[in-house]
Amino acid sequence: MESVSDRLNKIEEVIGKLSTSILQQDKSLTDQLQTFEKTYSSVLQTNQENIKKSIEINASAQTVIKKSLAHSENETRKLNAILYGMAENREKGAIDQVKELMDSGNFQHVTFPSQAFRLGRVGTKPRPVKVVFDDEKAKWDFVKRVNSTLKAEGFFCKLDTSKEVRDEEYNMRQQVKLLRSSNSDAEYRIRGGKIQTKTQNSGDWVNMNPAIKSQLTP
Repeated sequence: MESVSDRLNKIEEVIGKLSTSILQQDKSLTDQLQTFEKTYSSVLQTNQENIKKSIEINASAQTVIKKSLAHSENETRKLNAILYGMAENREKGAIDQVKELMDSGNFQHVTFPSQAFRLGRVGTKPRPVKVVFDDEKAKWDFVKRVNSTLKAEGFFCKLDTSKEVRDEEYNMRQQVKLLRSSNSDAEYRIRGGKIQTKTQNSGDWVNMNPAIKSQLTP
């Protein structure tokens, strides 16, 4: 018959084995948890890097698309001119009015436009006319002839520029007004997307600021 001491020894032995087993399982679970945390951290970092790269790629693609659209728009605008001062006539289309104007004015050897149409809503003043040519040379010939021979009759012509360029031109006109108000003795003008001032010694016109980022002169 086992003594009480023997039984206690066996119980202690079982408890010892259980403690060892629990410690081993705890260590295994801890190792597994650490491995999971490392894997999760690595996956999270990889995903963050992939998301960052994806955002950069998308931003780059958007920039390329915007540049492509802007280039396409500028290429289209190169063939257009905006005519001001032509009275509206309900009985005649804009293209017929432009051709009549060219027939009556000094437009020899200038090719007729392929299209012309009014811009904006009907109001108290004549709406400007967008005049579309088949080639850029014809457009420039038309612009120069209108501005050199028909200004006295109330006509003038501008290029078909983007809103960005129109805003820059407006800002430059405001700058010129400020320059003239602060220095009435100096002369200022805007030419080819630049503010120019006249030198006192030589009388030459010199640029004061960089050119607008568009084709404003032929």
